[in-house]
Amino acid sequence: MKVAVKIETQSGRNRHRLWVRLTHWLIACSVIALMISGVTILMAHPRLYWGEAGNDLIRPLLELPFGPNHGTARYATNLTFTMLPGQPVSASLLVEQWNQNSWARSLHFLAAWCFVSGLVAYLVFAFATGHAGRTILPRRNELSWKSLTQDIRAHLRLPLPPIEPGHPYNMLQKLAY
Repeated sequence: MKVAVKIETQSGRNRHRLWVRLTHWLIACSVIALMISGVTILMAHPRLYWGEAGNDLIRPLLELPFGPNHGTARYATNLTFTMLPGQPVSASLLVEQWNQNSWARSLHFLAAWCFVSGLVAYLVFAFATGHAGRTILPRRNELSWKSLTQDIRAHLRLPLPPIEPGHPYNMLQKLAY
């Protein structure tokens, strides 16, 4: 026997269950932390590489015009990782105040794990409680081209049509999930 407890607001409207709200907030906060730390990392090192290694002395795939470390910068002496020939080489930027992004890298790594944890927790709870089957997974009659085009047209019209009672998610929302 399944027992579903829904929390009601003072106005009597149903809200999402606590686990849905908590996992959504964890994921939302993780995305914000990923954006802040990612921009900080990008400002310190605005270069994108392709391959296993990437540093200031390797030619980047793409250099973005962001921050004070864009373009030519002053570097310290080269540092090889091992004494074997052909090994990766690196160097430190001499503009130290813009080379202090270790906190951003740590936050980025932590936020990524929080994001993954929130997503896994959401999926586990969604399938364990039947939430996924009731509200998120599209039903067979909803997977028609006609249903999808109706949803797209409804979203392109402004203002949006009023929300009708029934399933809480429309087809585009279900496909986004």
